[in-house]
Amino acid sequence: MTSARIKVSIFLLIGVISLFLIATVYFSLFSISRLKSNLAIQTHTTTVMLKINDNLVSLLNAETGERGFIATADTIFLQPYNMARQIVPITTRELRKLTMDNPVEQQNIDTLEYLINEVFSRIGALISLKKNPDEKSTGKILTLSKEGKSIMDRIRVVNQSMLTEEVKLRELRTSNTNKSIANAQAIFIGEGIFSLLVTILLAFIIIREVDRRTRAEKKVNEFNTELKSKNKELEQFAYVASHDLQEPLRSVSNFSMLLAQKMEQQPDQEMHEYLNFISGAAQRMSNLIFDLLEYSRIRKDTDKTQIDCNELMREVLVDLSANIKESGAVIHAENLPVVTGFVYLKLLFQNLLSNAIKFRKPETSPIVIISATENENEFVFSVKDNGIGIEKMYYERIFLIFQRLYARTEYEGTGIGLAQCKRIVELHGGEIWVESELGKGSTFNFTIPKT
Repeated sequence: MTSARIKVSIFLLIGVISLFLIATVYFSLFSISRLKSNLAIQTHTTTVMLKINDNLVSLLNAETGERGFIATADTIFLQPYNMARQIVPITTRELRKLTMDNPVEQQNIDTLEYLINEVFSRIGALISLKKNPDEKSTGKILTLSKEGKSIMDRIRVVNQSMLTEEVKLRELRTSNTNKSIANAQAIFIGEGIFSLLVTILLAFIIIREVDRRTRAEKKVNEFNTELKSKNKELEQFAYVASHDLQEPLRSVSNFSMLLAQKMEQQPDQEMHEYLNFISGAAQRMSNLIFDLLEYSRIRKDTDKTQIDCNELMREVLVDLSANIKESGAVIHAENLPVVTGFVYLKLLFQNLLSNAIKFRKPETSPIVIISATENENEFVFSVKDNGIGIEKMYYERIFLIFQRLYARTEYEGTGIGLAQCKRIVELHGGEIWVESELGKGSTFNFTIPKT
């Protein structure tokens, strides 16, 4: 594909993206306005159902604790009972308040309160008998235990009746909004799919061009005329992608921000979440394009130079100083050698150190040790951390482009960093691998030949 065709394709994509986003934003606002009043009611119904289930769980835990105490006389088993004595009355009062407009549920709650008192009274009696036994205690305990099953069965019936009533209400309240909900979902799913397809298309174009150039490099010993032409085309594409495609992404972000400011007086959390989704998706696409371009630029287009890795590490630590300070990371860099390499070595160290800080265990400050040894032909570098570690089955996968082991909500990133590292090491004629154990940290090793 020539640079002219690439540019035309990108401009067409920009036009389609712009029209699609304008149409979906307007339709989204229309759908959201119809959903606003219904979302509160649905949330209310869900809250009632959760509290009904919470009450039942607390009572079942109390009974389980009671049986443990009767069997062992260990008071630690009474903790669920004591907790239920505090929580269940509060939850029941909240249920009564939430269903004030529903006579059926109010009657159910009257019955439920009576049965709850029976449960606590029975358990209290059992505890007293166990703590102060007499010659009739065993028979009384058996009798009260049998009564407990009957009471809990009645509570389950009342709970099920309340849940059935709430399900009916929820279905009634949402029947008129199903169409608008489906439309809103279709819009945002469509936006996500559309954005994904655009990203995949761009990634395909870039990677195809990169692979084409790599194959050409393997066939010739020098940047002949044809290879220079290919590189020039790729550089032109990189400029178009980084400049022209970033413009609509910035427009989407700015439009989302303006829309959020316009709607800030309306306390509609769902609308703000949708706007944040649009803005976040645009930013992620921008980051992905930038990382892809960085990946495509890693090539033998410069001469090797003498690089002092100690000085290189000092520069990396300055660049990552904010992350290091925020995470409380401790970095130990041993005496590193001077190597003959490309300028991309800084990106290699930066990616590995950044990952060591990012993939840390919760509530644990990262500790990273950077060291190097040498043998007859090469230097062997190691970046060791105390992070979350990696399962053995993923040792190879993590170096592939776009391969992520964790959701974006857990750890930010585009899945390109380690692929960049592999490309840089192989550009020098070296190898990179990982040694790790899940939960016990990782050590990334790579070699740089001496010549």
